[in-house]
Amino acid sequence: MWEERSMTWRWSLVVTGLFAATLWSGPVFAQSPLGLDLRGMEPGGPMLPVLIEGAGLNGAQQAQVRQILANHRPLVQSLVTQLSTAREALATRLYGPDPVGVVDLTPLVQQVAQLRDQLTQERLQVTLEIRNLLTPDQLARAAQTLQRLNDWRAAMQNLRGAP
Repeated sequence: MWEERSMTWRWSLVVTGLFAATLWSGPVFAQSPLGLDLRGMEPGGPMLPVLIEGAGLNGAQQAQVRQILANHRPLVQSLVTQLSTAREALATRLYGPDPVGVVDLTPLVQQVAQLRDQLTQERLQVTLEIRNLLTPDQLARAAQTLQRLNDWRAAMQNLRGAP
């Protein structure tokens, strides 16, 4: 009986925490001076906005980051669109009514892998360009932000009972 209450209490805390984080994070990122997108569509990937916001950029650095993102955005958006199309083609073929084998799917799987690799390389390039703008102090703040995020993830996993 006590285990059930403990588990219920634990899940209540998790749900409340996630709800509070959702309410808190929306306005914070909506007011971002860089207007970064957290959905993973930014050229630097989904973690870049969190780390940039934690670094505390000055006005000149913010302008440079905006320019870097603008320079890479068309290619990243194109790669994301191509990757989505390739995944859909793979799923259609894999779950379609026609018989299918490894030989049939290999080119589609290779295309998905190649596009993922290109997207990863492009996001890495963006991240390195932005990293080169940061002072040692800002890099330390970004590292602290990343550590806090990792600690938060570990705490959430512990609450869920995940390994």
